[in-house]
Amino acid sequence: MLVFFKKKFNGVFFIILVIFLAVGVFSRYIYFRDYERLFLDIQTDTKIFQITSYFDQIEREGDSLIDATFHLHNDVNISAALRHRLSKSPFISAVGWVAKDGRFFYYENSNGESYYQKKPNDLLLTSKGTPVTTTRYVARERPWYNLPDKTQKKWSGIYNCHGFPGRKCLS
Repeated sequence: MLVFFKKKFNGVFFIILVIFLAVGVFSRYIYFRDYERLFLDIQTDTKIFQITSYFDQIEREGDSLIDATFHLHNDVNISAALRHRLSKSPFISAVGWVAKDGRFFYYENSNGESYYQKKPNDLLLTSKGTPVTTTRYVARERPWYNLPDKTQKKWSGIYNCHGFPGRKCLS
């Protein structure tokens, strides 16, 4: 009788042990699956926050750049303002600026090059005054270059900065 009871007890003990291990493994699987899902959600939220902050900082730098050059009319002052703001803005690699009189200024942060025009639709000049020839961009090939002189400017309201007509924001 004792031998029969031992065998039955060993069998029941073995079944209980297997069930206990199965429940333990299953519960650990559920725990780590949920933990991994939570970790990935947190990681995704962190990346979204970092990207949003990155682009917010770019927009803030761009707005301060627009504010810095809004009232400047002198070539030297505009070039200095662009160079100064971009040296403090690692997020912006290059800026092109059209002055109120239609002249174009360009500053590149990577190599420190700056270009400008003495008069509207003129050739770009380097900071030393030599003409720039580039194969990447030729203004005379653009469709807007050949518009008649009497053409009126039309600026879409979508580009108005914070609801202020006439003030342009970066996009």
